Amino acid sequence: MYVASLKELIKRDTDGDEQRKIAKLKRSRSTMGSQLHGLMTMDRSGHSGKRARSDELVEDGNELFRQGNYDEALSIYDQAIEVDGHNPEAWNNKGLTLTMMGIYKEAVKALDRALRLDPSYGIAWYNKGYALHGLQRLKDAIKAYDKALLLLPDDAVIWNNRGNAEYNLGNYEESIPYFRKAVEIDPTYEIAWNNIGNSLEHQERFEESIKYHEKAIKLNRKFDYAWYAKGFALSMLDRYEEALRCFEISLRINSYYEVAWSRKGDLLMKMEEYNAALDCYQKALDIDSELIEALVGKGECLTILERYDEAELVFQRLRFLEKDKALIEVRQKLSDILIKVHKPIEWETYGLTIDNEDIEKLESLLATDTKDDTTLLALGTVNALNGDLDEAESFYKKATKANPYNENAWANLGAIRLKEGDTAKAASCFQKALSINPGHYEAWMCMADLSETKGKLADAYECYMNALEVKPGSKVAKRKMEDLEYKAGD
Repeated sequence: MYVASLKELIKRDTDGDEQRKIAKLKRSRSTMGSQLHGLMTMDRSGHSGKRARSDELVEDGNELFRQGNYDEALSIYDQAIEVDGHNPEAWNNKGLTLTMMGIYKEAVKALDRALRLDPSYGIAWYNKGYALHGLQRLKDAIKAYDKALLLLPDDAVIWNNRGNAEYNLGNYEESIPYFRKAVEIDPTYEIAWNNIGNSLEHQERFEESIKYHEKAIKLNRKFDYAWYAKGFALSMLDRYEEALRCFEISLRINSYYEVAWSRKGDLLMKMEEYNAALDCYQKALDIDSELIEALVGKGECLTILERYDEAELVFQRLRFLEKDKALIEVRQKLSDILIKVHKPIEWETYGLTIDNEDIEKLESLLATDTKDDTTLLALGTVNALNGDLDEAESFYKKATKANPYNENAWANLGAIRLKEGDTAKAASCFQKALSINPGHYEAWMCMADLSETKGKLADAYECYMNALEVKPGSKVAKRKMEDLEYKAGD
C-alpha cells in the first residue's frame, strides 16, 4: 500500500476497479469456497406477524445477495431487523453481506447478535469464522470454525476453511487433514483437492502437489486457480514449457488474474524472454498497480534490458511502500539484479539512487537485530548503488559472517571485488556461493566471464555449461558458448 500523497497521483478508472474487485473475489472463492454457502434461506412455516414480514424481507435481500447487489441486500436486511430485531437469520445474512463487502468488524458484530439470539446457529458460527479470517484473526477464526463443526460435522466447506486457517498461519502440514476431511465428505469438492496441492507446494513437495491440482482440474476444467497452481509447481521443477501452458490456460479463463500474469512474467524471465516478461508484468500492474512482485519483476526486467531510467522509476515507486519487510524484499531483489549483467559490473550505470530515508529504515531494522543477514545484504546493495563500494564491501562481509550460507551475500561480495579489480578474491567469493548452492546460475555466469577475461577459455566454457545445466533455456549462456567455440576455431 502506498502513502496517500502517492495515491493521489494514481488515477484509476471505475471499471478497472470493479474488474479488480471481481478478480480478487474469485480468488478468495478459489480457496475458501463460495459464500453463498453461508446464506440462510427462510422456512417461514409457523411464523406470523412481525417475524413473517421480517422473513419475507430476508428472502428479498437474499435474491439481491445472489445477484451480487450487496449494498441493496444490506439495506433490505436492515429493514428486516427493524421489523423484527430478534430474527437471527436477518442478523446472520447482514453479517455475511458485510463480510462480502470487506467490512469485517461490523460483520462480526452482526454475527455476534445472531449467535446471542441462537447459540446453536452453526452457519452463523461459520460466517463469524469467515469474517474473523478476513480480519486475519486466524486463531479466533479457528475457534469459530470449530464451534461450527461441532454443530455441522458433515459440512465440507467448513472443514475446508478450517484447513485454510491453518494454512494461512503457515501450518501447511497441519492443514492437510482438514482438506482431506472435506474431500472425504464431498469427493467432487475441487477447491479442497486444490488446497491439498497448495499445502504440499509450501513443503516443496511439488511432484506430489501436481497430482492434486490435476484432480481439481479434472473436476472443473475452468478452475483458473488450479491451472495457475499447477503451473507454479511445474515452474519450480524447471518444467518451463509445461508451466507456461498452464499459466496461459489460467489467464484465458480469467484474464484479470494479476498474480498469474506476474508469475508468467517470472517464468519468461527464467527463459530469458525479457520483452514478453515485461508485457506480463505490465498486465499484472494494469490490474493491481500495487502488486509488489510485479513491480519488482518489472524493475528487474527493465534493468536487464538496460532501460535504466524506466527501472529507476519503478524502484522509486517501490520505495513508497510502507512495510519495512517489503523494502528489504526490494533491496534483496536489487542485490540479485546486480550480479546478472554477466560482466564486470559498472555500478553507476544503473542510474539508481537510494535516499536517506531508505537507509534510515534499514539501519533501524539492523539496530533491532545486528546480525540479520538479509538487512546487511540490503544495506550492502544500498551503499553499492550510491557508489560507496567500501561500505558495501563491509556490509557484505558482515552478512557472510552473520550467515556463512547466504550465497547472494558471497556473490555480491565477489561482484564488489571484481569491480575493484581483485579477480582472485572475486573468484573465491563466487566459488563460495557455488559451494553453498551449485545451482546459482548468476555465480556460474560471473565465474565464466572471469575465466574468459583471464584467457582461460576452457574453464569459461565449462562454467557456461554448468550455468546451462541450471537453466537449460539460457540464451545468454548458449550464445557465450558459441562465441567461445568460434574463438577456439580461430
